[in-house]
Amino acid sequence: MQNTLLAQCGITDMQIAGNTLDERADGEAVYDNTNANANPSELLGNSYSIPVRRMDAHGGWIATATDLLRLAVRTDAPGDPGDILAADTLTTMLTGSTANNGYGCGWGVTTSGDSWGHNGRLAGCHLAPT
Repeated sequence: MQNTLLAQCGITDMQIAGNTLDERADGEAVYDNTNANANPSELLGNSYSIPVRRMDAHGGWIATATDLLRLAVRTDAPGDPGDILAADTLTTMLTGSTANNGYGCGWGVTTSGDSWGHNGRLAGCHLAPT
């Protein structure tokens, strides 16, 4: 992934996360397992009990906002700068399934097809103290 795909986008710092707080990478968020958006005292489960490293094919990546934008601009639609996905691949990726027309191949999609995304956050995601 890093050499074949991400390097084409100018991304050099994305990496697979570890499973535990002790394996946290420099600059990686800290997960305190709370739901800060709704009720800060509500526990959502232990984010560090999830085998994140095993999610390498479908998640578990650590990325900066800048690197996510670098990837997005190279996968949004054929054009300039050159996309890394063929148009038919993008169509397949963004077409909802019969089981869930709001979810394509790894992406939440609108039924009109004009918007797509994925949050990928874990419970209690907070920036690490500096």
